[in-house]
Amino acid sequence: MEEQAKANPMVARLHERLSPEYEQVSELVKKLLISSQETEKEIIEKLLEFRDRAVLPMIDFIKGIKGSRG
Repeated sequence: MEEQAKANPMVARLHERLSPEYEQVSELVKKLLISSQETEKEIIEKLLEFRDRAVLPMIDFIKGIKGSRG
């Protein structure tokens, strides 16, 4: 599977979407959206711990919001 992921970025993104980290970041992004100022900083710190692994879930989340606008 690693060879497929290296040869095809779409496969690599699919593997990333199936990872537990992807789900964790997605949940943190949802919490951030509805968080109070008191909890916002804590959530952001947790997101920053994921570094590059947080990018794809955030992009997908934003795309999902944009798609729901019509």
